[in-house]
Amino acid sequence: MEYQVIHKETNKLLTITHEDINDMDYDDTGRIVVYGVTGEVYYLLADRDMIREEI
Repeated sequence: MEYQVIHKETNKLLTITHEDINDMDYDDTGRIVVYGVTGEVYYLLADRDMIREEI
């Protein structure tokens, strides 16, 4: 499964897989925070399966 995320510090849009994720939690504002196995922190945008790309 792939996830669309924004890196917390750099604000770069990335796609990561479930193997890249150590944990997920909510912050004080209700956003889903993704903690990577390398120590990176992201905000979850969407599960890649939810995105429909136009052809």
